[in-house]
Amino acid sequence: KDWSGKKESSVYFLLDPPFSCTDDIARDWAKRKKWKLLTPPDIVKIRNVDVDGWWEEQKIKTNWLIDDLTVYLIRTTYGMSFIRELLPRLLHGEFGKGLVVCESWMFAFIQRIWPLKFSRVYCFAAAGPELLKQVGIHASHNTLQKLSARVRGNIGIALTVWSIEQNEDRKLPELPGETNDITAFILYSILLHRRLSSSLLQEILAMLPAEEINLQLLQLKQYGILKFNEDKWEIDIDAYLAVRDFLNNRDFLIDIF
Repeated sequence: KDWSGKKESSVYFLLDPPFSCTDDIARDWAKRKKWKLLTPPDIVKIRNVDVDGWWEEQKIKTNWLIDDLTVYLIRTTYGMSFIRELLPRLLHGEFGKGLVVCESWMFAFIQRIWPLKFSRVYCFAAAGPELLKQVGIHASHNTLQKLSARVRGNIGIALTVWSIEQNEDRKLPELPGETNDITAFILYSILLHRRLSSSLLQEILAMLPAEEINLQLLQLKQYGILKFNEDKWEIDIDAYLAVRDFLNNRDFLIDIF
C-alpha cells in the first residue's frame, strides 16, 4: 500500500539484508518521489551527540530518506548516544515523514539494546523459485527451492552462489581452520557496520591487541573472507554464507534473514 502520500509525520523502517541491494532500490524510489537523501553525521557530531546540528545542516522542507542507518552509530561507549537521542525524535515525528533503511544485522542489534518495539518495519519478500528464474537462474523448480532456502531468499547471495557453483574453477571460500573468538569479533563488527577502517575497527575492539587484529584481517583477506576497498574492510559476498554460519554457531546475535 502507498503510505508515502499520507499527511502524518510517520517514519517507516526498511530492512536491508547484506548484498540484497535494498538500499539502492530505496534511493531510486526516493529519487522518483523527490524525497531528499539525508547526509549522515560525521564522526565529530556522533561523538558530540549533536543531533540538532546534524538536522540543521540538512536544510530540509520535504520528506526524506536515510539510506543507511549503520553510519549513524558506532558500537563503542561514545558512539551509541547519537542514535539513542535520534531514534525517539524520529519516531515522535519531530523531523517529519521519512524512510529509514537499516542493515538487517544492525537492526537486530538495535532491537536488542532498544527498550521498545519498533512499529512500521518492513522488508521485501524472500526470493522464491519464480523470481530466481526471472533474474536468470535456470534450473528445476526443486533446485531453485533448495537454493532459495539455502540463501534465505536473498537474491544477491543466490546469484553469487549459483554463479560460483556453475564454474568448475571457482568455489565458495571457507574460513581458516584456526579461527577463534577474535575472528568472530572482527567479522561480527564488520557485518554490523557494513564496512570499517582498520583504525575504527581497533577502536570498537579496543580490548583486543591491535597486532592480532591486523594479522587476522590479512589472513581473512588471503582466504577470500574479507576484501579491502577504499581503505575499509568488508565481508566478501562470496563468503557471506560461511561467515553467517560461523557466527551463528558461536551464538552471536544474527539477523532474521
